[in-house]
Amino acid sequence: MAGALAGKVIVYPALHGLGLVPLAELASRFPSVAAKFDSGLWTAAAEPERFAVAE
Repeated sequence: MAGALAGKVIVYPALHGLGLVPLAELASRFPSVAAKFDSGLWTAAAEPERFAVAE
């Protein structure tokens, strides 16, 4: 709401410890999720991986 992140924001309430993570920073925190990106963009394959590795 404060405009800290440009673009779309997705909220996953089931992942309590995730917080706000820009896609550019996701690779350092969750490399297996970022490996499923396509040219740096989110993919359907990244979705289940995110749930598998994030708390």
